[in-house]
Amino acid sequence: MQRYRFYREHKFIIPLINDITRKIASTNFQNNKEISLLIKKLSNLQLVLTKYSEHEDKAYHSLLVNKGSNIHYDLENDHNDYEKKFCDLKNLLKIIKDLKNKKEKIAYGYKFYLNFREFEVKNAIHMNNEELYIMPKLQQLYSDNELQAIELKTYKLMKVSEIIHMMKTIFIYMDANDRLHYFNDINKSSPEKTKPILCSILKIKKNNSYLISKKEKDFLLNYFSISKEEYKNINVEDKNKYLWELSEGEFIEENMSMKSQHDPTRKY
Repeated sequence: MQRYRFYREHKFIIPLINDITRKIASTNFQNNKEISLLIKKLSNLQLVLTKYSEHEDKAYHSLLVNKGSNIHYDLENDHNDYEKKFCDLKNLLKIIKDLKNKKEKIAYGYKFYLNFREFEVKNAIHMNNEELYIMPKLQQLYSDNELQAIELKTYKLMKVSEIIHMMKTIFIYMDANDRLHYFNDINKSSPEKTKPILCSILKIKKNNSYLISKKEKDFLLNYFSISKEEYKNINVEDKNKYLWELSEGEFIEENMSMKSQHDPTRKY
């Protein structure tokens, strides 16, 4: 029997971190503009991980505390270390920027690459442990309805356009079962949002192909009883932006006002 589970956003976060690792691997550390871009990317990643870990601590770990479990303590300590780790990484980049000797910049750039690669590996293990140990413990202590209720609060507070943008961002990393999970949660939380969200998502293209295949689209329209006419006529415009979607010339410090009140990992 398939139980209700959290942590599906890990499928989005892990590739997000890996994208930065690949960017670091190809960075010319003799070029300070490229280093400045890395600092921005780290700031954005830190924001994502901090918000998501805050949600895990508040929503998931509190469930464990309420049942007298302390299985989460070490993992929560990892969350608390994020600020120091990112501060150390960004400080190293600033040191590299200030170096004048090109060979030293390259040597320190390689050191930074190894440090970040180590962070990526440790964070992947951390997320694996959450899914291997925390989630089964929560399933042991709570019913599916009780677990689902935690996530339903999110969708009651989010606007339709915000949910569409979240899905557009994370669905490319997920399978059909994950996507159905999100649609079912929305339908149970705010059924009036299901049609505009689903119809809009089904029309989105990524790299010249639809985000969701025709076979999956037909299944979802039938599953949620949406007619072809309704599908044709419903569409919600998405004007939301996440920080990492800003142009390279836009700095995080100058654009905090553009940060939506949601992000693809935020839970309310």
